[in-house]
Amino acid sequence: MPRYKLRGIDVDFPFEAYDCQLVYMEKVIESLQNVRKILNFVFLFVIEPKMVVLGSREQLCIHDQVSLLRGKTQTNACQALCKKRTKRYCAHFTRVTEFANRNPGLGDDPIDIEDLVNIGKSSGPCPYYLSREIHKDVDILFAPYNYLIDRGNRKSLKIDWNRSILIFDEAHNLESLCADAASFDLPSNLLTACISEAKNCVDLSITRREISSDKSCNPDNFAILRALLLKLEKRIAEVPIVSKELGFTKPGPYIYELLAELNITEVTAKMLINTIEKACALLEEGILES
Repeated sequence: MPRYKLRGIDVDFPFEAYDCQLVYMEKVIESLQNVRKILNFVFLFVIEPKMVVLGSREQLCIHDQVSLLRGKTQTNACQALCKKRTKRYCAHFTRVTEFANRNPGLGDDPIDIEDLVNIGKSSGPCPYYLSREIHKDVDILFAPYNYLIDRGNRKSLKIDWNRSILIFDEAHNLESLCADAASFDLPSNLLTACISEAKNCVDLSITRREISSDKSCNPDNFAILRALLLKLEKRIAEVPIVSKELGFTKPGPYIYELLAELNITEVTAKMLINTIEKACALLEEGILES
């Protein structure tokens, strides 16, 4: 078996290597050696380095009901139960700050997702929000790619990106994650479900006003949202699609023109998003109360 000495490292290769393969192997070794130098530098000036792992609610939630949910439904339910105005305030969330203050050494020893869950089950604090409390003061942070690529997730992290070193481990699907972060799908059945849920919000808010005089949600806003979604559904149905293969492609500004026809603009977007967030919270509260 041929052996090559590259940057002081003996490399066994099953065949006679091409020049391009030698260059590739040399660059890989160079990169690894540089990473080692950086880590040695970090460990020289730090503590014992403090670290934590960030995970999703699906991995970390220990709430009896919320832990059974998935995806956006779970996120909305969690956020609804962590607001003080909610009747069924999450007891695990309330214990996070106190527990973190009483245990400043959390993260000094390596701590993974299983450790966080065990801490939550034995001592009470929410593992999901505990990891986010610890991450504010760590030297090494392990997280899924989308926590760095997705703008919303990235903004939620308290990290000085200008003074950080990012290492992507085996980033085979990095390109597809970047594409996903910059695009979205809107299936017709999902839009239909949104219209139905907007109607449910109208009914829920009216019922709350009648039973408990709760005027925190205005049914008129949800009625406007439903009407807008109906117009959007109709407008999308009018798009001329010749075939599934060819689809319907337009330059970027087209989507803004289409939304402007429905009076969804820079001026109205904030109010619309606020109504949608209230609708999500109302629906999740309805699920948890039923």
